[in-house]
Amino acid sequence: MKQAGELVLYKNNYIKPDPNAPPRRGRGRPPKTKTSLSSAPVSDAVVSPPRSRGRPPKVADPDAPAPEDKTKRPSVSGRKRGRPKKSESGGRGRGRPPKEKPAPTATAEVGA
Repeated sequence: MKQAGELVLYKNNYIKPDPNAPPRRGRGRPPKTKTSLSSAPVSDAVVSPPRSRGRPPKVADPDAPAPEDKTKRPSVSGRKRGRPKKSESGGRGRGRPPKEKPAPTATAEVGA
């Protein structure tokens, strides 16, 4: 009956469809309608190509000096850029440190 359209599943219940009811929308956002160039009205407007993605390239300034050679220079402080690497033996380990065990104290024997 469901395949024939005599019953409709609505809110986990099978009901007879109302002939005057509008069709039910699906879940989620409806897809965008696609417009094609052939269906667009013909006019004298010039169709530009689609824009490229990403940041546009910088425009070269004719008055700017020539770019310098980009060779690696040693840094002033002698360190590499960015966050320093984690050292293997330095500092603390992971997690909570173990409890400190009390040092054994020498007790005098009684009765000797």
